[in-house]
This record gives sequence, C-alpha cells and structure tokens, in this order.
Amino acid sequence: MLSLSALYCYPLKSAAGIALDRAQLEPRGLQYDRRWMVIDAENTFVSQRSEPRLARIQPHLMDTSYALPTLQLRAPDMPVMDVPLIASGSSVPVHVWEDTVTAVTVNTEVDVWLSEVLAQPVRLVYLPDDSHRPIDPDFTQVGAHNEVSFADGYAVLVVSEASLEDLNTRLDTPIPMNRFRPNVVVHGCAPYAEDDWTTLQAGDTRLSLVKPCGRCVVTTTDQETLERSPEPLRTLATYRKQGSYVMFGQNAVVMQEGWLERGMPLTVIPT
Repeated sequence: MLSLSALYCYPLKSAAGIALDRAQLEPRGLQYDRRWMVIDAENTFVSQRSEPRLARIQPHLMDTSYALPTLQLRAPDMPVMDVPLIASGSSVPVHVWEDTVTAVTVNTEVDVWLSEVLAQPVRLVYLPDDSHRPIDPDFTQVGAHNEVSFADGYAVLVVSEASLEDLNTRLDTPIPMNRFRPNVVVHGCAPYAEDDWTTLQAGDTRLSLVKPCGRCVVTTTDQETLERSPEPLRTLATYRKQGSYVMFGQNAVVMQEGWLERGMPLTVIPT
C-alpha cells in the first residue's frame, strides 16, 4: 500500500529543509516552500550550485498562531534572525534561470546577516501572492495551477523511498534523502515506480506528475560537511541518464489543493 512517508518544505531556496508532519498544499506547492530567495548584486538567484554554504542555514517556521508569525533563520556562530512571513519592502525584478519575476525585498538586517554567512554581498527577497511565475509551457496540464514559486521549475518534487534504497545499493557510501531535496516521499512501491505515475492523490489533494527531475551538482554536496564528490551523479549516469541529464524523482504540479499528512495513504490515478 502506498503511503506518504515524509514531507519537506524549503522556505529559503537552497537552504536546509524542514521535515513536517502536516502541510497545506497550495497552487505553487507546499505552503511557504521556496517563497524566499537569496539574490546577488545582479538580482540573480544564489543557490548551492555556486554557494554550498547555503546548506548550513536552517529555517524554522515559528507558530503561525502568533500575532506576528515569523520565519527564523539559524546558522553556525550566528545570532538567530527573525524574518517576517510577509515582506513589505520594495519591489525588485529578480532572475531565476530564464524567468524574471517581481519579488519584494525584506530588510537590511537580514541582508547583512546573510552576507556574513555567505561571505559575499547578497539580499533576501520574497515572492508575494500577486507575483506569478508559470511552469515551462511544454508541461502545463489542463486543470492544473501550472505555477511555481522560486523552486527551479515545478511546484512539487516526488521521490520514493525505494528509489533511494536502490541507488544506495549501488554506492560505496549510502547517501540520505536530503541530497535530493524532495517535497513528498512515498513508501510502498518498487524502485523508480514514480517514473510511470501521472496522477497521485492523497485525501482531497491531487498532483500531476509532469516530467522526470534532471539532477545537478547539489546532489553531490554533503549537506552537513559541504564536501563534494562525484557521487551520486556518477553512478546515476550509468543507468538513469536521459540525454545530458541524469534523472531521479518526478516533478509535479498541483491539480487540487488541500492538506497533506505524513502517513496518509496515496493512490495512483490511472489515465
């Protein structure tokens, strides 16, 4: 029986993730997922591809029942930084791959904090609700929201436990799931079964799986030590290569919003 074994949210793009027991699935993905992003002097996104120190930033979503709910950022040898959940700074065009999106600055205090952590001048921006970023038009789905936050390209990433278990049997040193930064982890299927799924339902929610996820150098970065090695890309390339990319996990868009909970049963809807 398929079940949802883990949920992960990444409020700050390329920083560490947060393991959740319950999360709201919104049109752009999990609530708060990749709604904040670090940009450089050219207003271009900064990720672990060029700045692995982002992995050391630990976001924490504080109790949203507070009068002024916040996102907390923590990093080694740094004070805790509180970030408001709704930014009220100035509008700024930012660049995420080929997209230019209108974002909102947060404040100079957090900019200084991040610049010290990353040892370069950077700013923090937020993606407001009224700023829209569509997915690749080649993969839009009828009836889906077809929108994405500051994630690389799609609202949700789905990976099965079995796929990682199979990969780890091929590696000299097993790696954890956090190398692949999924949102939804599935238990109870065969390795790479997610390759053949088109629609995944959990309770009232529904995801449309639209394309395999081509993996990058971030997967080769140990999220604790920041050390890089050829794995797992070297091994994945021997049996998961399509064109110039190695594939692991499936990108999805949101068909139906609602609540997701760890442990809930999942159903693959045939098409």
